[in-house]
Amino acid sequence: MRKVILLTTWVMVVAIISVMNSPAVADVIQPMNPQMKQNLQGLSKLMVSLSNELSTGKMSMEAQEAAAVQLREDLVYVGKKLNRIGCEGLNLDTAGSAGDADLLAALQAIGDLRKAAPDMPIILGGSGEFVLGMHGEITFQGEQLAGMYPHQQARLAEAAGASIFGVAIGTSTNESLAWNVARAITFVKEAVAAVDIPVHVNVGMGVGGVPMMEAPPIDSVTRASKSLVQIGKADGL
Repeated sequence: MRKVILLTTWVMVVAIISVMNSPAVADVIQPMNPQMKQNLQGLSKLMVSLSNELSTGKMSMEAQEAAAVQLREDLVYVGKKLNRIGCEGLNLDTAGSAGDADLLAALQAIGDLRKAAPDMPIILGGSGEFVLGMHGEITFQGEQLAGMYPHQQARLAEAAGASIFGVAIGTSTNESLAWNVARAITFVKEAVAAVDIPVHVNVGMGVGGVPMMEAPPIDSVTRASKSLVQIGKADGL
């Protein structure tokens, strides 16, 4: 598996470098936006660094922090561009899927975008009911991100400036539909009560109480959806 990751990373780095240095491509896309060029150069350097980190079988805290900085810059850059051309809103989904540093970048980007585009709706979608501490010491506004549950994630999303928070609760494949829906409702009710912004629940294959299947039975989806709204008091799905 490690060989596959390293090979994929190497191919992507080579591709980026080739694009940056190709005269033919340069002629087509000139003049290249200086910020875009800087981001691509930074990304290529970061991927080389990450490749070296992965070759040792681990990723240092410094590498995760550097990746978070790059992600924040990219999210803000793209968000500003989209807002300029009339984007109706942004959905930063599965924030924190790569751990606490990933979530930090999304929260910081929301703060930056809220200043640059105060009227643009921004949804922050979670990636699970528990923030993974891949770094372990990342904080936002003085609070440790690792180990946060949905109601805590929702508070930070609101504080960062998100318009809507998307709660994500994973489904346990070893338990029944009733058990999973009850568990999801427990997390959702607490998240809804913790904030003033709307809370939308991620409901689908393996989240929100729905079974982990490509085509979940319609009755399971209906029961989960109705329960999350009527009992969990979710504002949307």
